[in-house]
Formats: sequence, structure tokens, C-alpha cells
Amino acid sequence: MKRRTTVLLLMILIVSLLGGAVSAYWPGIDDVKAAAYLVMDADTGTILVQNNIDEKLRIASLTKIVTAMVILTHPDYDPAKMVVASSEGTTFPDPNSAKVGLRDGELISTWDALRALLVMSANDAAYTLAENYASGTTHEEKVEDFAEQMTTFAHGLGATSSIFSNPAGFDRGEHYSTARDMAILAGHAMQNETFRQLVSMSHVRLDPTNLHPNSDWAIMRNTNMLVQYGADIFDSEYFTSYDGIKTGTTPGAGNCLIASGQTPDGRRLIGVLLNTTLNVDGRAVNISIPMRTLLEEGGRVFREANPLTAPIETPPATEETPLETDPEITFTDPPALDETLPPSEIIVEADKYDPTIIFILAGVGVLLLVIMIYLLIEHRRKVRARKRRQAARKLREMKDIRDQWRNPPYR
Repeated sequence: MKRRTTVLLLMILIVSLLGGAVSAYWPGIDDVKAAAYLVMDADTGTILVQNNIDEKLRIASLTKIVTAMVILTHPDYDPAKMVVASSEGTTFPDPNSAKVGLRDGELISTWDALRALLVMSANDAAYTLAENYASGTTHEEKVEDFAEQMTTFAHGLGATSSIFSNPAGFDRGEHYSTARDMAILAGHAMQNETFRQLVSMSHVRLDPTNLHPNSDWAIMRNTNMLVQYGADIFDSEYFTSYDGIKTGTTPGAGNCLIASGQTPDGRRLIGVLLNTTLNVDGRAVNISIPMRTLLEEGGRVFREANPLTAPIETPPATEETPLETDPEITFTDPPALDETLPPSEIIVEADKYDPTIIFILAGVGVLLLVIMIYLLIEHRRKVRARKRRQAARKLREMKDIRDQWRNPPYR
């Protein structure tokens, strides 16, 4: 009994140590591999961490930050304005291209189209918005006009190294930006209250439309894992929350992410990752992992330059508008990317390798291993006990036979 207790205590200790090791490990800044990255203080424009920030690169769906801002600052912007989808704006060569499922002739509010654009990164929402907030008679003319509006908007903010050719971020023609420009554009966008509300939504359910009368036709979750799970899950030392802003993935741009974090003293830092390698120590990770590392490094540099001199008071709770979600509903991931299809149209916001799931699976794996070892030890103990009982029984039988041979029964 004492031996079994010792084994159990040893197993508990092993699980505790391994579990702590799993939850405590985060990649370092040297593990962040990207074509370009930076962390910027959004309030001052000070760049805290940087690498190759002025190289012109494809930016995939980070484009939709500018798409949304052109809509939100448009003279005709009205969240209740109904926009109509077209066949050209909802049909793409790659069936796995991220889209909410709009159909030709479908009416959807500008607000819902923006939610689909920034939460799910829906390409059909991007083109539908562009067609309805641009001039021209044909689809091509409207897209060209809207792209010009996007480029003009970016240049007006000082992002002069950026050129846009489409509202979704497809790898087409002259369509690129830099890490510095995208940080400028993201910092400006996060000053817009409506934009902040949109990119901080974790889950969304769109309203029924004329062609989708059911309430469950468009249920989506934010492709940005930092927003989904928050600073607590990501074990942040320097941020109290993550509040945006956008993911992006195409063959030409690779894996991209812009993220925003709030420090305890209310400062906002913007992180930009362009064409990121999602591999750390030989294991595949979600892009939120290197972004978490990048933001923590930026937070460390920022805190060294701006030390906290007094405890931060927790602001009073404010009433928030509840998101239109149903806790009973299961959210599904976008379909897998089909690499045999034309690459120029592929924009799939991948959110595989959920860090929380990885931690849970690792812990469960360790626990199962310990249970298997315990069961193996118990099995061996029982086998030995059974053999001892069998040997004792045979010894008693032999003793009985011997006694009968020496002292035969009286007849």
C-alpha cells in the first residue's frame, strides 16, 4: 500500500512539472521569422521593434483595413444603407476563397457587410462594398475607382509606399505596401470608434437577407486568435487586452497579421507581421504565437522607456452592446486550401493550430501517458500476486499429498 501511494504521488508530481513546462513556454524574439515586422507606439508613432520595415510586399487581407476605412469615411456612408451583391463580386476562381456566401442580387446592410469584411475577412463582402461605394457602370470600372480611393486615402495619411488594385487583397498587379505604412494605416484606423468595435468582435451572426432568410446563414468567428482568446490566455506580461485588428493570407503575401494591444496605462501598441514563417522549433503554430512574441518584445522596450510610476487604477466597468451570438452554436473553420486551383485568387484566413488546444492536448497527452504507466505497474503487481497465490496453492496441495502418503487414512 505504501508503495502504491508513493507511485501515485510521483505521478502527480510529474504531471504538475510537465504541465507547468507546457504552459510556461513561449517562443523568443529570435524565433520570429518574417519578411518584415515592427511594433509601433500608436500614440506617438515611435517604432519600438523593427525589421525590414520599408520593403514593398504583398499584404493579402490586411488590405481590408483600408477598404473598411474608405467606407467609414465615405460621404455616403450609412450603416443602414443596403448594398446589393453582383455575380462578378461574389464569384472567384478558387471556391475556398474566404467569403460569407453572398449571391447575385442579395441585399445586405453596409454594417453587416463590414462585419463580414473585418471579422471573417469575406472577399465577397469586400467587392460588394466596393461596387456600391464607387463610381462607374461596370464591375471593372467600379473596382478601379474604389482602388484609387484606397490609394488616395493611404497616401493622405503618409503611407506613400502603398498602392492598391483591389478591395480584397488578391495578388494582382500593383498591389503592395510596407510594414511601416501598414502600421500607420492601422494606427489611424484604431482611432475610429466604429472600426475598433468591428475588429474587436470575437463572434458575429449576420441578419437574415432577401436570399438568406434563416438566422443561422452567416455565423462567423474572428480570424484573429488574439482577439478570440485575449491577453490572459496568451499569458501577456505587458498587455491587459488585445483589441484588433486583421489577418491576411495569400500565396504571394504569405501569412500576415496586424494586432493591437492595450497596456495597463492605456497606451496602444501596434504589431505588424508580413510573410511570417509559422514554424517554431520544428512545430507548426498559428500566427498569433509569433505576434504574441513580437508584441511582448515591443511591450518590454516600451516599458523600459516608460516605467510605471504608480499603480494603475482599474477603470469602472462600462456597459457593452452584446454581440449577436448564440452560445449553443458550434462555429466551423473555413474549408481547407486547395493548392491545385489558381493561386492569384486565394485568400483563406487560416486559424489552425489553436494555441489553447495545443496546450490542452499536450496536457491530456501527458496525463494519458502517466495513466498508462500506472496501469502497467498495477498489471505487473497483480500478475505477480496471482503467481504467488498459485505457488502457495500448489505448495499446500503438495503438502496435503505428502501428509496423506505418510499417514494414510484409517480403513
